[in-house]
Amino acid sequence: MIKLSNREKLLLKILIGILILIIVYNFIFTPLFNYFSSSDTEIVSDKQKIEQLDRIYTNYKELETKRNQYMSLLKSDSENISTMIEQWAQSSNVAKNIAYSRRNQTNVQNKYIRITTDLKLEAVSIQSLLRFIYEIENSNKLINISYLRINKSYKSPNLYDANLKIESFTLQ
Repeated sequence: MIKLSNREKLLLKILIGILILIIVYNFIFTPLFNYFSSSDTEIVSDKQKIEQLDRIYTNYKELETKRNQYMSLLKSDSENISTMIEQWAQSSNVAKNIAYSRRNQTNVQNKYIRITTDLKLEAVSIQSLLRFIYEIENSNKLINISYLRINKSYKSPNLYDANLKIESFTLQ
């Protein structure tokens, strides 16, 4: 066995202490310091991700509400579109001005039925025409006017001709 002097024992203890300090610094203090410094940026990133998820969820809820409204409108639409157009025309005093009404029916994705009605009104006053359009657009049905063309009528300077394309949707 090797005999060490007191001075060598002291130097050996100092060397072991320095090695312990280096190990503690490299394996305990440095990882903890890196963890705490990176955790702040991770917290900010995580907050942004949570806010983004919250926006996505809010958008999803809005879309789901709109979808449910449209589905309830689709399910409740049992009336014939031609009958409703005639009623609106009567209430807005344009029924006598209907030159023709043509109805086309198409399937959309084998689930919905789109009914397109082409309607021509001749020699109608602008107030009656606007009242008729107002009745259609505010009917609380799944109906919209996809095409509207208004021309000056040849019959009178204060009357107009109008071509409308009205689309409605129902479940198949």
